[in-house]
Amino acid sequence: SSVVSNCILVLNEIMEEEGGMALNRAVMLHLLNRIHEFSEFGILSVLDLIPRYIPANDEEGFQIMNLLDPVLRTANSSAVCATIRAFLSIAESIGKRPGDDRDPDSPTVDDLKKQVCIRIRAPLVTLMSSGSSELTYVLLKYVDQLIDLCPGIFDEEYRMFYVRFSDASHIKHSKVRLLAKLANPQTAPDIVAEMGELVADGDE
Repeated sequence: SSVVSNCILVLNEIMEEEGGMALNRAVMLHLLNRIHEFSEFGILSVLDLIPRYIPANDEEGFQIMNLLDPVLRTANSSAVCATIRAFLSIAESIGKRPGDDRDPDSPTVDDLKKQVCIRIRAPLVTLMSSGSSELTYVLLKYVDQLIDLCPGIFDEEYRMFYVRFSDASHIKHSKVRLLAKLANPQTAPDIVAEMGELVADGDE
């Protein structure tokens, strides 16, 4: 697997002017079916290829997502973030757009992005709650962008964004910002009560 990783890097460098190494279905599926054999660095090399590859149809796009699902459950935060980018890229590639003459039942780009957000929500929240302060901050930024992309998708997880006494100041600021976006008629009372305690505690 280390040899393959190095080959990917070399080919991308040699073919930089052409946009990187040539990709096709056979190459992508070969790499993805063996992604568990790669080192953390090798996994990132493979994942970086996906946004450049356009699946031939919906079925192939979903197949790639299914092959990447195990990566979402790893503790490798870089790989998880790269998988999120890959999923969103696939959604853009295979989703139906206005004026598309495909099957009326084919999912739209927005539908697929919402499915992606649902798929990655739990792994992202788990990773965020178990990482370092620096990692948590980066992941909170990811969540912020995903909330803008799919409003309401993280609403049920609002308690995971409550401020902790041990949080660094920039983490607290990011969480408060997110809580404002997560508030809805059902969650607002709890969030307001939590924020009230935060304001009342001068140490926070």
